[in-house]
Amino acid sequence: MTVEKDRDTRDNEEPRGADNDRVRALRESYHHRLPERIRQVEGYWDLIRGGKRDQDTLISFHRLVHSLAGSAVTFGLDDIGRTAHALEIICIRLLKAQDGRAPDSPEQFAQLIKEIKEMAKRPADDRDVSL
Repeated sequence: MTVEKDRDTRDNEEPRGADNDRVRALRESYHHRLPERIRQVEGYWDLIRGGKRDQDTLISFHRLVHSLAGSAVTFGLDDIGRTAHALEIICIRLLKAQDGRAPDSPEQFAQLIKEIKEMAKRPADDRDVSL
């Protein structure tokens, strides 16, 4: 019991500023890579709109969008995460559609990706985020 208590005390003594600096650096790195991730989403969407609606493409598209939605929230970009989640719903509808087309997808996709691009232009903020 004493060993556990000593370990807990040491863990709590680590400088809080160092953790915040690491989280900030991770968030900035993520934010820096965000435009490329958005381009990847758009690239898959262009393939799908161009007629490539095979299951592998749709699944890859869904995974990419799902990853964007989750990682954005992890790094404190909740607005991007929520909007990417709306894109994910389009992906799911596409996966479920018999003909590879979901109603209203092109218009909804264009609007949502436009919103994400605008949000991504904003600088990464300094909110505390625990990883």
